[in-house]
Amino acid sequence: MLEAPFLNLLALLSRDVFVIMGLASLVGGTLGWIGAGQWLNNFAYQIDIGLETIILSSVVTLALSLIPLSFKLWKVVMANPVESLREQ
Repeated sequence: MLEAPFLNLLALLSRDVFVIMGLASLVGGTLGWIGAGQWLNNFAYQIDIGLETIILSSVVTLALSLIPLSFKLWKVVMANPVESLREQ
């Protein structure tokens, strides 16, 4: 019974978070890839940072940002509005 409003609200709220985090990952991933690539070129044994590393770190960051959002939203959905009005 509570799953439909919870999932709808989660989708609605997480869309804004994902847009902001996606733009931050795009800018930060690009700058990090360029900066780390130039820094690693100064070493004798060179490695390349692949695009999959940047993508994986962005996906993990997006997933970890969804966890606190879903917990906070679950607390709001399960709250009794009458109790909230009594406290005021």
